Amino acid sequence: MIKFLTILFLLNIQIKGAFPQEYYIAESFFINDITTCDIDLDNDIDVIVGSNYDGVIPDTIYIFYNDGLGILSNTAIARTNRIQMRCGNIDIDMFPDIVTSGNGNILFIHNNGDGTFGEEIPIASSENYRIIEYIRDMDGDGLNDLVYTYSNIYMKWGILKNEGELIFTDHIIYDNGIGGSLSPYIGNLNNDDLPDVCLSFIQLKTHYLINRGNLIFDTTLLCPVGWNTTPIMKLNTISPDDIAVFHNNSDQLFLFENLNNEEILSKDTLPLIGPVMVTDFADFNNDGYDDYCYALCYWTGCTDSLYVSINDQHWNFYPPQQYYIGPMEIFRTEVADINGDEFKDIVLYGYLPRNAFKILWNDGFGGFSYENPVGIDESFKDSCKLEVQIKPNPFESIVNISLKSELNFRINISILDILGRRVGEIESMSKQSGEKLEIEWDGRDSSGNEVIDGFYFISISYGYNNQLTYKIIKY
Repeated sequence: MIKFLTILFLLNIQIKGAFPQEYYIAESFFINDITTCDIDLDNDIDVIVGSNYDGVIPDTIYIFYNDGLGILSNTAIARTNRIQMRCGNIDIDMFPDIVTSGNGNILFIHNNGDGTFGEEIPIASSENYRIIEYIRDMDGDGLNDLVYTYSNIYMKWGILKNEGELIFTDHIIYDNGIGGSLSPYIGNLNNDDLPDVCLSFIQLKTHYLINRGNLIFDTTLLCPVGWNTTPIMKLNTISPDDIAVFHNNSDQLFLFENLNNEEILSKDTLPLIGPVMVTDFADFNNDGYDDYCYALCYWTGCTDSLYVSINDQHWNFYPPQQYYIGPMEIFRTEVADINGDEFKDIVLYGYLPRNAFKILWNDGFGGFSYENPVGIDESFKDSCKLEVQIKPNPFESIVNISLKSELNFRINISILDILGRRVGEIESMSKQSGEKLEIEWDGRDSSGNEVIDGFYFISISYGYNNQLTYKIIKY
């Protein structure tokens, strides 16, 4: 197999000129962490920013609300003294909550669903710098658990099992008993419904762990060498997740093929001209194969460019594209579809000044732009989106639902309560191009009984695997 070398003078696909648009928090704060999720359940991805006040607590969380086309506006919602955030549904309602962790307790911030958030509630001790890495249902009971590591003190990782009502029980899955750094990466290695894990150690080795249920894992050695980071990525659409191991010390990418019978074998090694810092694996061109992005980083800092390499679907990668993004102190990224065009964009942070982040917008072909392509082409909303109007909201007895799109497809509408249970359903129907549908719900369940006052959700499924969810209030 012919392999490529990441040689800067051979990179002729570059974006020059202005840098990506910057989004700012308060001048005296600096960005500590960024995560993304649909925090307000309006069918777009919002940007959640954790910040420090000039290095001194208390800190502030900023939420950049998305208008659906990637135009962001922010509000400060809570005070905290944490160093890392994760977003996910922790309690029994449908709204994503915020969990923070770091130098002290692990804190839960409840999403009230109306644009406000509750006070911070301690849910577990965070002695020895316990850090929440993932919010995921690890045991298949329908409740999201908290996957944690101990940062830089003990080589240990575990799961805080969600028992409901904000009660968590601690399950230590791995405890090496010595100091060091450890990073878990979650994926699916055997096509069941339980998340599996790959563990990375700086001093020791790399293992993968198959989830057998009840928080029991079978551990298998993958690499007998200590790596820096171990993302799980999809290199072959036929099998479950394959594994790529980036070795920071040698600037090599080690590829492991999943043979679909829980046997994972070494496939190939790709040399990279470094010093390289790989930050994300993601399918940037929607071909079912993960690509990756990286920067060139030295002990004194990183260069002013981001590089994106596209998977050629044959266990290799095309020569990377270079994007000038400005000087960086550190290099951190978060990948998500910010503008709703179904292609993943790259959120960048770790700059000077530290109170800003930037977005590289995916152009839909594996390339990136400094300008939001959806914002430039306003016809995107009319031609590719389902326009929905719901009024009145809040409503007392009847709520009207108006639907319009230039596309032809079938539509199915369900009414869900705050726990996600279906309480009513409107029969599926076909919609012709340009046709406007007018539908109403009379506030009654499928048995004809009037539902109680409170929060409900209108879930709209249409076309091929498209779904929208809207919050309504009955009073």
